[in-house]
Amino acid sequence: MALENVAKVYDRSEVADMFGSGSGVTGLIHEGSYAANEDEIMEMLDAEAALPALLYRKLNEMSRRDLQQDDYYIQVLVSIVQFIEVALPPSPPPQPPVPTGTVLPPSPPPTPPSPPPRPPRPPPVNLNAIADAIGADQVERGFPPPSPPPPRPPSPGKVDTINFLNMTAYGTVGPNKPLVWFNDPNFAALDAALSPLNLINPYKTSCPLKCEGCPYSWRANDSMVTVPLFFKDATQISRIFIKQVRNSGVVKVQAIKWTGSPSDGNYVPQLGRVLYNVSKDTTKCQSVLSIRIGPVKSGINIKVPAAGSAANIQPKRLRDRVYAGVLITMQRPPNAGLNYGPFVEYVRFQGRAVYPADVSIYTPFGRKKL
Repeated sequence: MALENVAKVYDRSEVADMFGSGSGVTGLIHEGSYAANEDEIMEMLDAEAALPALLYRKLNEMSRRDLQQDDYYIQVLVSIVQFIEVALPPSPPPQPPVPTGTVLPPSPPPTPPSPPPRPPRPPPVNLNAIADAIGADQVERGFPPPSPPPPRPPSPGKVDTINFLNMTAYGTVGPNKPLVWFNDPNFAALDAALSPLNLINPYKTSCPLKCEGCPYSWRANDSMVTVPLFFKDATQISRIFIKQVRNSGVVKVQAIKWTGSPSDGNYVPQLGRVLYNVSKDTTKCQSVLSIRIGPVKSGINIKVPAAGSAANIQPKRLRDRVYAGVLITMQRPPNAGLNYGPFVEYVRFQGRAVYPADVSIYTPFGRKKL
């Protein structure tokens, strides 16, 4: 909403005068006023009556698995429209007497009959009843604050594992060094169009929904058909999502072994098991290649011993299934030009980190956003 187009923006003192200092109303904007006709009023009343059924249907459409996550919460925005009856203007005064012999103009046509009376007004909206019906923890009256609340801080102390969904890797090869982390002080200066650093920036601009080259992607070329992606912690992977926006060429994904600490960029000696291998990528541009790594191969269900150490993960079958990263290999046709690519917009991972050093880096990846 452009504030210059509204009728009035109330300041805090005016809001407090109207609703009281403890009302919970945080802001008030008078967008405009207009005389609604009977059809518009009936449409709004119908929409209000359909609200409980709409909420029930939307909540049932949500995945039960997502709702069972500890960090999941739902916000429901309820807009309330008030109808204000405006008194009709007073009738015009009677005309003064007309002198004898004055010729009057013809009388105007009769006014149309008044519309039938509207149905009785529904009772006021009971916000507490709505909150009880949907199981809301709280009700905010008025406009929400201008910025979302900060994420909840992690639980004190260390944790043994933390799950993530659609997480970007945290490091990759840089323009002049074997490894750049997303939180490096000079990351923004090193990131550039078509760079592999685009694959570790979760806040970059999204590519257009067109099968064409995009500056916010990584472009493979003859001198770089492989790209390593590194994790900050020992990581188990159950799914990999790879989106390519122009041409397709993912033919191999290989794990980089965890050796007790994050990679230093010299990953070749630590190359491990192959997670995905095909002779030709048949996915279409703008589609997402989903690579599933089953529970036996990923070890995602192996119990992690309490108070263990990332430097010495036990047991061995767990240690063999935690990774420091992956290496993705692309395929290009012979004599393909530089602008063939393929162009990879993102690579995202689903799984869990084992004995994470800093759980806060996983906060943005607690829910699906594909």
